[in-house]
Amino acid sequence: MHEESPFSGSACAGIARYVETMAVEMARRGHQVHVVARNAGGRSFAVGAGTLRELSPGRTLWQKRAVARARPAIVREILDLLTHSMAVSRTLRRLEADEGLDVVAFADWRAEGICVSSRRIKAKRIVRLHAPTVMVAYANGWAWGPRLRLMNALERHMCERADMLTSPSRAMTVFASERMPLRTAKPIVVPNPVDTDHFRPMRGVTKDPFMVLCVGRIEPFKGSDIAAEAMRLVWRSVPEARLCFAGGANEWNRGWAEDFRRQWGGNPRVTFLGLVDRDDLSALYNRATVLVVPSRYESFGYTCAEGMSCGLPVVASDAGSLPELIENGQDGLLFPVCDAERLAEHLVELLRDGELRRCLSLRAREKMLDQFASPVVAARMESIYRTVVGLG
Repeated sequence: MHEESPFSGSACAGIARYVETMAVEMARRGHQVHVVARNAGGRSFAVGAGTLRELSPGRTLWQKRAVARARPAIVREILDLLTHSMAVSRTLRRLEADEGLDVVAFADWRAEGICVSSRRIKAKRIVRLHAPTVMVAYANGWAWGPRLRLMNALERHMCERADMLTSPSRAMTVFASERMPLRTAKPIVVPNPVDTDHFRPMRGVTKDPFMVLCVGRIEPFKGSDIAAEAMRLVWRSVPEARLCFAGGANEWNRGWAEDFRRQWGGNPRVTFLGLVDRDDLSALYNRATVLVVPSRYESFGYTCAEGMSCGLPVVASDAGSLPELIENGQDGLLFPVCDAERLAEHLVELLRDGELRRCLSLRAREKMLDQFASPVVAARMESIYRTVVGLG
């Protein structure tokens, strides 16, 4: 269950990527999987031994009108959330009655799964920590006002009413426990699955020997400004180096992203590709020489993991979960968060040292296959599901 179906779009965002990869792998393992999302196209298809189906929860006419007429914006947002949750609840109850449900899994994001607090839904409820409001506010430096406090309270209530709480990293578990704070729920850490078949080293793709790639939304949270500032220093030693941004913006950072593009868009060594479709992203990783992940925080770091899975040397900040993906100097390089000077030193080192790039590339790919590949992670999550429903 998620706001957007990854099967009706590019699934660029981390939560959508998780839903896509986990849903496909669970269906491949023989389960019947329903993806409930606002933009679901209503498709159904076989995957391996199982089936995967999209469902769009429909709101009633009066609910749609109430949301459209609500003022101010905070009232409209909360009313939208609650009426959508009511629609999801109806959809789940119908599924439960018609086909049976064992587990309902959903993200903490905007407390969209608050609907399953209802005891009318008998299936076991599993909440996954992805991007709680408190984390997004922290990383973007937002003032902790009434809207954020309310959303945090709803997310915390949802997490503590769940039958099981999971987390993609130890860092996210600690952060949520201390800052939401979670009083009773104790998350189980299971990393996000990575589609290592899709994100893989590709033959026939020509390497750009001076391309530094940064994938993610254009915003302070993802450290776009840190990457650009580091390149100023890189150009002193490697003037041929080029920085390529792949990613868009969302409603709350659009102004910052537009200013950033105006500031750097005139530089011939900086390129903005916009959103890149998942099918093209693997080839883009394979064309680059270095991937930079300069985030101010990551609960998991799909960009980092997918780049490593493609055998691309990665330089990442030591923020949040990224040190759980990278062992510094072994399968990638880490730098202190927001330290553009140290990031630049690592980039120059990698751009000049082909043997270092080769060693990091091989070890990164090996780690993704052994620890983060979707069959490996899905097996762990399936074991948790079985335990929750009493089959473990």
